[in-house]
Amino acid sequence: MANYCLSLETHSSLQKSDLTKAEEVKLIEVGEGPLVFGDGLELISRTKLVVAGNPSGRLVESSDGWKTASVVAKFKGPVHRLVTAATVKDG
Repeated sequence: MANYCLSLETHSSLQKSDLTKAEEVKLIEVGEGPLVFGDGLELISRTKLVVAGNPSGRLVESSDGWKTASVVAKFKGPVHRLVTAATVKDG
């Protein structure tokens, strides 16, 4: 069981908070740049999450326990809509 929480900070920084150490919050270095305009997060597995936002949704993956991560795919939706949530279908 993981003892951490992943969150997206206002300025597009992905963060990992250790739940056993209330004051410990670490920035996760994300390859492919910051998660600009990221809003909603949907955890798909222990190593993958979707970041909903504008102008696109992004699939982010980590292989080191969320010390670092990389954007491995992008989905570009309608630019006239504000995306604030992600959902997983059949998974």
